[in-house]
Amino acid sequence: MILIKKMENYFFVTTGVLFAILILDFTGCSKPIKRSDKKTIIIKAPEASSYFGVYEKIINNFPDKTIKIKFQRMENDKWRQKLLLEIAGGSIIDIFRMAPAFVNEFATRGQLLPLNSCFEKKQLANYYHFLINAFSMNDTIYGLPENLAIQAMFYNKDLFDKAGVSYPDEFWTWEDLVNAAQKMTIKDSNGIVSQYGLLVVDIWYDMIRYYGGHIFNDAKTRCIINNPTNREAIKFLYDLFYIYKITPSGYEREQTGMGYSEAFEMNKVAIFPAWSHLVINFKKNQRLNWGLSYIPRVKGRKRLVMCASQGWAISKNTKYPKESIKILSYLASETANKQLVKLGDSIPHLKNSDLNHFLNTPNEEINIYNKILMDSLQNTEMRELELYKTQIPYAELKEICNNEFIKCLRANEQNVERTLINIEEKVNRRLNDE
Repeated sequence: MILIKKMENYFFVTTGVLFAILILDFTGCSKPIKRSDKKTIIIKAPEASSYFGVYEKIINNFPDKTIKIKFQRMENDKWRQKLLLEIAGGSIIDIFRMAPAFVNEFATRGQLLPLNSCFEKKQLANYYHFLINAFSMNDTIYGLPENLAIQAMFYNKDLFDKAGVSYPDEFWTWEDLVNAAQKMTIKDSNGIVSQYGLLVVDIWYDMIRYYGGHIFNDAKTRCIINNPTNREAIKFLYDLFYIYKITPSGYEREQTGMGYSEAFEMNKVAIFPAWSHLVINFKKNQRLNWGLSYIPRVKGRKRLVMCASQGWAISKNTKYPKESIKILSYLASETANKQLVKLGDSIPHLKNSDLNHFLNTPNEEINIYNKILMDSLQNTEMRELELYKTQIPYAELKEICNNEFIKCLRANEQNVERTLINIEEKVNRRLNDE
């Protein structure tokens, strides 16, 4: 009885304490429990530290503060393979940087969220068609672009003036370029080149498309790279290195220890077809008196200019698709793109972009160059697009092609026809395996 009585007393005391706690809690007198209603979105991007800060700034300015964003850096080395493994392994990733070259591979593995129904048609129509096409597979959109770079022809005004050569204009053909570059290629009595008229880097795909050639049939089921048009295009490119000798081969360039654009920046090259984002580098170089013009056209054909882009995609496994779509829309918006334009990494990437900040800068010469870049969009396509749209992963396909072109264009160990035959045979064998 005594034991029962003690238990009854314990019960009433305990109940009373709990009741008091509940009263305090509901009346707001207890210490409030901190809760976070924010949903955390994980974004990953493979970037160098200097560039990573730009994205951090863009993301920090995301207007909806009810959504928490965690921005994580991925190492540049083999980021594609690492990302595939992380997603397949169930890692929490909502949004990640996506290059058009890898859309097919990620989409085929079922790792991307389809976006067609996530955005209004009017919003999607504001992107240039070649950008949307690059981020799509079988008419399904899997990513949106953040930036846009386009090819241009840079030239050294001092070297042109010294040689008495007129500056390039919109009417230049590749034959005009060769004639000018020959006059500005300087060799000593031993044949050692001290100044090249031209520098071209890895443009075999570009040259094929300039000539109107194709790598695959329309269905992308057969490689047809060994055809008369492509042989003519690659033979012209080969001649730039080994017949006209106006541009250093890849091997010769490596021997100098110079990087992608260093020879041009050091006044060792007169003409340099390259990407628009290099404008920011050249503007900072006080020793370089440079100009910018249109990419030359192949005689008898319309000018074609290659463009490139990076963008963002959403993991199909995201737990927060609504919030991720909202962030993706912001990352691919004009507001975010303006930051990249200011940095020099992009030209405006929307059809109805406000071009005032791009075409009306305090520097009138830069305004002229920027207008050339925007005009070039009238005849552009995504670089290496045909390599993106096959059953073979882009990285594997590019390796097959590059290994053969190295033998031909870099080392001069293999003729043009044998190079194209080898590529066609290897790629078609690989397609037959699919």
